[in-house]
Amino acid sequence: MNEFNKEEEREEGKKTGKQETKTKKMKSAEDDQYRVVIQKEANDALEELVRRTNDGFEGGEVTKSDVVNLLISNHAKSFSDSDIKSLRLLHFDEKKVLRALLRKAGDDGDLPSEIKKVLREHLGISDSSKRRISKGTLDLSTEKSVDN
Repeated sequence: MNEFNKEEEREEGKKTGKQETKTKKMKSAEDDQYRVVIQKEANDALEELVRRTNDGFEGGEVTKSDVVNLLISNHAKSFSDSDIKSLRLLHFDEKKVLRALLRKAGDDGDLPSEIKKVLREHLGISDSSKRRISKGTLDLSTEKSVDN
């Protein structure tokens, strides 16, 4: 229903002094629909599956939704940990990881030691660099003469 029709209904309701109520038929759970977005390659493959399924099938028509619903229902149980790992690898985002680490550090105030080590190494100040600094290299004694 467009905005113009809704406005007409409101005005008619005001004229008659009645509040019109419309009842909507409740959808059952099996009538619910959801949408997903797929890439071109996946769509091409899906169209090929639909074409193959409908080729020579005179008893009805199979849609893209029918094929996708069957594939997901039949293969959800066989979706392995290896598949999950591969999918996560494809969609890994370093910035999201860093943001999550910073949020966690904000909660307890500290980063994991492995992350600290990597950050130091990235800046060239690794733990081994810390150990190289000794009293011999940082002799701050006032007993030695200095030319000014």
